[in-house]
Amino acid sequence: MSIPISKDSLFINDFINVNNVFTSPNQDYYYVRDTLNLFELNQNDFLPDLDFSFSESLSFPLVFSIPPNQIAPVTLPSNHQFDFQDLQLHEILFNRLSFNYSATSNIDGNFFLIIHLPGALKENGDLFYDTVEIRNDNGNNNSFIHQIEIENLRIDLSNNGSTYNNISTIFQIMSGNDTIPPNLFSNVNINVELANLDIAYMRGYFGNITVSNEVNTNINALKKLASNNIQLYQPELEIIIKNGVGMDAQLIINEIGFQRNQSSKLLSHNSIGQSVNISRAQDLGWDFNYSSQSIYISEQNSNLNEIINLFPTQITSTYQLETNPQGNHAGFNDFYYTNKPLSIDAAVTLPLLFNIDSLVFSDTFSIEFPDLLHINEANLDLEIENGLPLNVCFDLSVLNGNHINMTQPCLFHSNLDSNNQLFSPSYNQLSATLDSTNSSILLDEKKIVLNAIIYSPDTTTFFPVLLSDWLNYKLGLTLNADINIE
Repeated sequence: MSIPISKDSLFINDFINVNNVFTSPNQDYYYVRDTLNLFELNQNDFLPDLDFSFSESLSFPLVFSIPPNQIAPVTLPSNHQFDFQDLQLHEILFNRLSFNYSATSNIDGNFFLIIHLPGALKENGDLFYDTVEIRNDNGNNNSFIHQIEIENLRIDLSNNGSTYNNISTIFQIMSGNDTIPPNLFSNVNINVELANLDIAYMRGYFGNITVSNEVNTNINALKKLASNNIQLYQPELEIIIKNGVGMDAQLIINEIGFQRNQSSKLLSHNSIGQSVNISRAQDLGWDFNYSSQSIYISEQNSNLNEIINLFPTQITSTYQLETNPQGNHAGFNDFYYTNKPLSIDAAVTLPLLFNIDSLVFSDTFSIEFPDLLHINEANLDLEIENGLPLNVCFDLSVLNGNHINMTQPCLFHSNLDSNNQLFSPSYNQLSATLDSTNSSILLDEKKIVLNAIIYSPDTTTFFPVLLSDWLNYKLGLTLNADINIE
């Protein structure tokens, strides 16, 4: 009985995003440049929750009756001040939000409550008005609930530059189809809540606060790889600080740690633990400019080579950020766009020109066996075509770690030209016989683990790897087995 297990071609571009691959200045090798986000400063990280809720007890002394469909000659303006800790807002723009009203009234008859926010503008430039019908036939403080949803609403919270965190309101009442009788004690008690806030933009003074945080970033692409030692030709790690917030800041990166399983390495570089001054972004209306700066980390000024050899699968970054270290020197002109945060990225440049010792690629294959099968003997066959400028050895095992002994498990590199690039591939066919213990484990677990161990032909030369280089393999299983039929 012959069972095919896996047939595949592994190209270099299967492991890397070709959009991140570039050619060296002399066009003699490729390099990979990929960017990982270490952390991002969002609104909830440095600004308090915004609670725009307020209540009003509105007295409308109606000396005369109000004829049908007429506005009462009583206008009630008011201002509502909100406490947002150190945050002092002058302006806010919402992508969308909800206005939630609840109220009671003793006005007899059906009428309309007119709500006006003189500092609020809709997307088309119209002022914000909302008219709410209140049905109250008995004059017994009947209650009502109302909700509207608004998109692209801009609110001036400064009362024309005189204050901050302030919403101005104007209330009026209008009769419906019936006359409102006179009543010197007419009133409306209303609760207003701005809810489901989807904020696009804020401007004001964001305060002087300190934010500390720890962020974990996964590197999933390296989970199937490991190595004893790898020497890359001039690798580089660039820490990119990009500020889209109109706010000065001071950053201290306390540490950047790299982990793989139980092993870890801390980045050693003179920028760790030091203050970095971050300038504010510039919003000119017709043009927007991020504030950007970089910290360059190489083998010469850090332990980058040790980190590369760890093949880390996770990065842990801890930092401390102080906002507006010089106070409100911009005069309430800090700004924040939700789609333009302050971010810290790690851009790694890895040349595909290296010398490597025991780079391990691991994969696990599932095998489907017929039911009621008893294996007498099992043989694994592995056909290899090596189109890499590197030597490859294979190690097979069952799921509990027991090795499967193979004849001639290694395959030398492809035939190379004078530039150590592929001239023609090399071929080999490997085989292995499973003993009774491994056969039994294979039958129970139905999985085989394959490790491809890759190493350079010598220990000194940097060998270039091209995107078109490949490794073809075909793994099959031949069984001498009985099928038990009860």
